[in-house]
Amino acid sequence: MNKTIFTLFICIFIHFQCKKTQDVLSSIKNKIIDGYWADINGLKLDIKNNESKVLDYGSSQLKNYSNYFNKNSTPYIKNITRTSEDSWSADIVVRKYDGNECIGISYEKINITLSDSNNSQSLKLSKSDFGATLFTKLPASYTPPVVNSACDTSSKVYQNSNNTLEIYDLGISKFNNIEVRSFYRKPTYGAGCNYIFQTYNTEYPKGTVGAAETEIIFGDRPSVNKVYKVIDMKNKIFRLESDEVGIKYLNNFYSTGVEGEKLYVSSEGGKVKMKADTILTKNSSYNSKITIDLEGY
Repeated sequence: MNKTIFTLFICIFIHFQCKKTQDVLSSIKNKIIDGYWADINGLKLDIKNNESKVLDYGSSQLKNYSNYFNKNSTPYIKNITRTSEDSWSADIVVRKYDGNECIGISYEKINITLSDSNNSQSLKLSKSDFGATLFTKLPASYTPPVVNSACDTSSKVYQNSNNTLEIYDLGISKFNNIEVRSFYRKPTYGAGCNYIFQTYNTEYPKGTVGAAETEIIFGDRPSVNKVYKVIDMKNKIFRLESDEVGIKYLNNFYSTGVEGEKLYVSSEGGKVKMKADTILTKNSSYNSKITIDLEGY
């Protein structure tokens, strides 16, 4: 074998060895990064390519900031970049403050490291603003929840028969027997639809207090015998979660999501009923407390 052929053979050998090494590194990356992970609070992440989305909030504090963070459209971690065989740099969601008030979210740099022991993989985050920093890889049998991404905005589902809404405003007056129409509506951002119960009162002009314009907004069509958490609806632009409800009242009052406020959905005499007591609503100038009693949808 002359020197030229030998040199060519060595170059080809090195080329294929380098390619093989790259393929191995790529498979390592896919094995480590792509997958489902959970922390001790039940916060579940889907890590894919260079970002991760939230599959389930669990008991994480992140759920309390749904006005700014929507798990169907906002990455929890983004710009994931490998820095060594078992470490990465990335950007993670953190709260943004004006003084002591949270005014939104932003991202900060973190490091991520992998540990592998007893056939179990864990990811350690150098920082987490919303709870635990250690995530364990979920078993291969784990099935992620289905995201409701469909929204037929062309066909509204009106159900007018015996829908009546009673609102008692502790600061103003009582509104009775207001007809309610229900329909799906796509939010400004995010997958899926919100399910809306909206008043329809022809006895008073639209925009007046007597019309008692109200929207009761759910993430999905409400289920019987379920309790819904009332959330802050001011500036809400994402689809609500399946266990959330928000109120828009008198056209410019919004539920504020005070801790512990609930709306109860039940069934009585073949009719579905909703009840909520003393929900705090406010606009830019005033606070108001309302109770809601809806039946017949």
